Amino acid sequence: MLENNGTNIADAAAEKPAPPEPIPQDQVKVRLFSVCDIGVVKIHIPAGPRNIDADVALIEDVAQHNALSRTSKRSDHDIEWPDEIHVDDPRSWPTWRKWMVTLIVSSISLCSTYTSSVYTTTYDQLIHEFSTSKEVATLGLSLYVLGLGLGPMLLAPLSEFFGRRPIYLTSWAGFVIWLIPCAVARNIQTMLVARFFSGMCGSGFMSVAGGTVGDLFNVHELALPMMVYTASPFLGPELGPIIGGFICQNTDWRWVFYVLLIFDLQK
Repeated sequence: MLENNGTNIADAAAEKPAPPEPIPQDQVKVRLFSVCDIGVVKIHIPAGPRNIDADVALIEDVAQHNALSRTSKRSDHDIEWPDEIHVDDPRSWPTWRKWMVTLIVSSISLCSTYTSSVYTTTYDQLIHEFSTSKEVATLGLSLYVLGLGLGPMLLAPLSEFFGRRPIYLTSWAGFVIWLIPCAVARNIQTMLVARFFSGMCGSGFMSVAGGTVGDLFNVHELALPMMVYTASPFLGPELGPIIGGFICQNTDWRWVFYVLLIFDLQK
């Protein structure tokens, strides 16, 4: 029995695959990865079409030059972590630039939720102008919130493939474009369709902006900027009825959307 066990162990050791050969430097390219609680790290991977992970990868905080942990993944090649700080690491940006980005994404998140509640101040004028019922007019609010809920299911996964910047640009452009039919609508059908797609496009900042704030600051600096960003979507529903009520009390309901367009185009 002991001899058989010894033979099995020897056979298993003989069948263990040889360690992978290192990848030549002229056949690799650099990618940036954002790792939770660590920051932006760099990885050298083969330049070919195959997506090859690491067998045992050393995760390194490139801002502090500290080896933090090791993670096991299926792989055929080793991962190489350079020591120098990468110029694209957002945590190496000056503090004013980090806060500028944080305030921008926070203000647009506020605008997305503000657009949902400000619509409620237009009910009376919409019902009179479009000769519709209050239930149908309320659909404009429901469809916008539905768009806010469905949008992240599409936009959040796409941000992992194409990055957050394309999602920000396309979703914000779509949000502004779909506000135009809301402002110039001549029937309730146009308003309802435009509200749904406006909400779907406006959800882009709601779904990926939190990750942007997390990438900008180290863990010990994150509390205050994350508090600012988290509070911004909750301010929108409070500001909407106040500002929208003032507008509708003094002028036409269309100015609710004109003011939104002016504010959005400022960005």
